[in-house]
Amino acid sequence: MALSNPTIINVGKISDPRGNMSVLAYPGCMPFSIVRTDWIHGLPCGVNIGGNAYYKNEQLIVALSGVIDITVSRGEEVGRFTLSRADVGLYIPPMTWCEISTASTNAVMLIVSSTLYSPTDEILDRDSFNNIIRAEDVRL
Repeated sequence: MALSNPTIINVGKISDPRGNMSVLAYPGCMPFSIVRTDWIHGLPCGVNIGGNAYYKNEQLIVALSGVIDITVSRGEEVGRFTLSRADVGLYIPPMTWCEISTASTNAVMLIVSSTLYSPTDEILDRDSFNNIIRAEDVRL
């Protein structure tokens, strides 16, 4: 499953009277092999917590609890996604600016990544990211 754009992925769920279970598996619903898993909790309600992009890392973001609004950008293209179910994730390909716009009180966000963390892979400044994207467009 090779994906090149931010995409909603249905993780699926197994329903049971005792509760639901969802499974992230590669191969399966995941477009990449899972190398790292992070989760963010205690997100302040309604606060933009900033953004970043990665040169190589791919991510899948899942709202395990609450509602999370995410804005993504690849140059001029901007997409907005709302995550509110634990059986759905947002795939973020490399070279995609990703910003958590807002989150509900006590939201919990799971981030599954394709690489180990490396500060040299991460772009933290939006203007720098836009300059890199413009330079890439010129080379094509």
